[in-house]
Amino acid sequence: MFVLPLIFISSCNIQKKSSELAPGQYYIYYFNTSSYALAPAVYTPAQTEAAALAQELMGRLIDVPRDVEAGRILDNKVTYKGCRLEGNVLYLDFDSNYALMKPSREILCRAALTKTLTQIEGIDFISINSGERQMTDTNGNPIGLISANDFVEGISDINSYEEIEILLYFSDEDGKKLVPLKRGVRYNSNTAVERLVLEQLMQGTKMSGLKSTVPENTKLLGVSVNDNICYVNFDSGFLEIIPGEDVYVSIYSIVNTLCELPNVNRVQITVNGRQDVVLRDTVNLNTAFEMNLDYIKNSED
Repeated sequence: MFVLPLIFISSCNIQKKSSELAPGQYYIYYFNTSSYALAPAVYTPAQTEAAALAQELMGRLIDVPRDVEAGRILDNKVTYKGCRLEGNVLYLDFDSNYALMKPSREILCRAALTKTLTQIEGIDFISINSGERQMTDTNGNPIGLISANDFVEGISDINSYEEIEILLYFSDEDGKKLVPLKRGVRYNSNTAVERLVLEQLMQGTKMSGLKSTVPENTKLLGVSVNDNICYVNFDSGFLEIIPGEDVYVSIYSIVNTLCELPNVNRVQITVNGRQDVVLRDTVNLNTAFEMNLDYIKNSED
């Protein structure tokens, strides 16, 4: 979700694009010493096995080589405790000081960790623990699994904020129709808007007569857009039943909300990365859904 501009670092050939890296080369993302942003340096590691390679890249991230004009991504008070690879998720363990970093610093740190480590084949997500607890955002919500798609390329100021108005679709009181609700949001401009609107939808609403459409314990594992299709990956919490709510209301709450964005025409929903899921024994998720106006409540309903 955050900005990763490609900024020159002396003594390192970082002017290549990632597609032009030589076999076995990786980008290591550091802090740029001249601005509050990230800068990549090219590195050729000795390790090739995923878990060992992750450890080597972490060591390179933490201890900046003398020939690299860049800053350490971690606050000096933070201690790295180690990592473990489970499936396609790399779990990173830090002491409790990680959670005490300034939010703007932690966001950049999170971006650097993700962009560096998910280059490794077989590692699609990272998860950050601080003091044996999963890292949370500024609202106290678990950050969950983080992928490279959660970060927007090409914006340079991590402290830049914007205000936008988004349209969210919640369930009516009967759970049979959708009601659009406009919401003004102030957000970091490095945040992917697709993730922003989903997180706002998942927060629910306290508006009288409206109900949430995403089960309370659901975690958003990933969201990305390719060829105007928005790919949304939830954990198994999404399979929970919302009493009295039509399953199609739940589906089209998400689909219609995302299709309000100019770059999204269809939405593909997966659960733990799987499409072969039949939601509440009714809706097969092996298709990309288009916006459906039939479920939107009108004055006659």
